[in-house]
Amino acid sequence: MLKQISLRIPKTTFDVVSDLSKVEHIERSMLFRQALVKGVKQLRQEAAVDLYKEGNISISGAAELANLGVGEMMDLLIKNGIKSDLTLEDLKEERKTVGKII
Repeated sequence: MLKQISLRIPKTTFDVVSDLSKVEHIERSMLFRQALVKGVKQLRQEAAVDLYKEGNISISGAAELANLGVGEMMDLLIKNGIKSDLTLEDLKEERKTVGKII
């Protein structure tokens, strides 16, 4: 279900999206929705990385916040120069726990 909102954006942003909609033959509103979805995804991942880096969230909590799997979250942390403190034993134990739940 889509919700309708009203917001103010810089004219330059509006112009760029308008030009892109003409070139791509896509409705301007669709491009804004796509940009918003991508932006929210990026914000979630950035928040997850920051919270993990500060020690305020576990790697599984960060993965959940970022809407990623734990392995993908680990890759994102590495990409951002953050080394995980997880050991191979931690991962094996988490795998056992997940197996019991499923």
